[in-house]
Amino acid sequence: MKLTNTFLPAACLFVAAPFLYAFTSGAPERVSGAPGERNCTSCHAGSPNSGPGKVRIEMVGADNYTPGQTTRMRVVIEDDSARKWGFELSARPENNPDGNAGSFKELDGTTQVLMEGISQWITHTSAGARLNTRGPIAFEFNYTAPASDVGPIVFYASANAANGNSSPSGDSIYTAALTVSPAAVGVPRPSFRPDGVSDLYTGLPGMAPGAWVTLTGTDLASGRAYWAPAAGKPLDTVLGKVTVKINDVPAPLLYVGPDRIQLLVPAATPEGDVPVVVESDGRVSETVFVQNRAVLPAFVTVPAINSDAPRLYATATTAGAGTALALISNKGLILGRPDVDPRAVRGALPGEEIDLYAIGLGKTDEGFATDSISVGSSPLSNTPSVLLGEVTLTPTYTALVAPGLYVVRVKVPDSAPGGDTPIVLQVNGISSQANVLVYVQQ
Repeated sequence: MKLTNTFLPAACLFVAAPFLYAFTSGAPERVSGAPGERNCTSCHAGSPNSGPGKVRIEMVGADNYTPGQTTRMRVVIEDDSARKWGFELSARPENNPDGNAGSFKELDGTTQVLMEGISQWITHTSAGARLNTRGPIAFEFNYTAPASDVGPIVFYASANAANGNSSPSGDSIYTAALTVSPAAVGVPRPSFRPDGVSDLYTGLPGMAPGAWVTLTGTDLASGRAYWAPAAGKPLDTVLGKVTVKINDVPAPLLYVGPDRIQLLVPAATPEGDVPVVVESDGRVSETVFVQNRAVLPAFVTVPAINSDAPRLYATATTAGAGTALALISNKGLILGRPDVDPRAVRGALPGEEIDLYAIGLGKTDEGFATDSISVGSSPLSNTPSVLLGEVTLTPTYTALVAPGLYVVRVKVPDSAPGGDTPIVLQVNGISSQANVLVYVQQ
């Protein structure tokens, strides 16, 4: 919140000049608008909430706090006329407004933490002020709740939507408060293990950037919810009040239920053991570290339900028949065993080019989007090989065609025998599960 050395309200006169100029890179302590504190009008002209905009406080992916747990917070300022931005926020127990409730941590250089004794505030930085930027503007940071239940906690925020004219006049000041209750006592937290994360279709353990995976556990969600993707809009990262954060990044969600969650691993997830956290209706799981590899190859499969031994059949179509999620479900396009997959009309024929559908094949040459329904048709950085029975096939075409969905085009050998034939994908030395079949029809 920028101040100058002229026309200062009386409340700011006690500040020494050198400290005064530091306000341009953040507000001073005790201007969050909490009880007993000032707000931004103490150093800027105007009355709170008299402008055309507003400020709101959000607890991302949660409605309650869990003692000792960390949650992402967001302050959003809206004002069409503003071109410079600032805020300050504090957390106070509802039953003790003079006390302190938890701690803050900056994330990206747009915020900084202020301390005075045990009290904390979080405010903007020079970078966070974003001069000549149109709103709405969001500030994100982490909040760690007190170690014990202190009853409802109130977050207080005072925000400055400034005109950027290096004067305290012409700015709009907004205030807001958010009350958050502790999570219900006795309600179990979401729980899962590292080996409970595997590819969506065949159960290969682990994760990979852009891979669809299943996370199994207990108390993961209070109900069931399914994604509803739409072209031009971001994929859902919150379903049924459930969020899954991988390396602190919310993952797109396909399905959530009490015992499993299906999700898309964010594209930028680094290799190695990465932290995974499930937040469900204000309840937060322990942080679990899951191995993230460059690839986790798996076929999109259909299980043979009425069989003595587990059998999975790879989903395939004739070459070029359909390259979108919606087309894979259409009867008449699928090649397979009709007695296993009701969508299938016949098996793959010797000498025929077929498109196999797969997940977990890794990054593409041009971009690698995991946040929207539209990804275009992006060739893979590493071409896989396909082992059909005893024959190794080199794909004639491989591409990412939908979020996390790849097409691998191969020609069935002219000499391929009829019947169920094992099929395996190999990428970067990593193989898919060996229990997948393709039905070749003579």
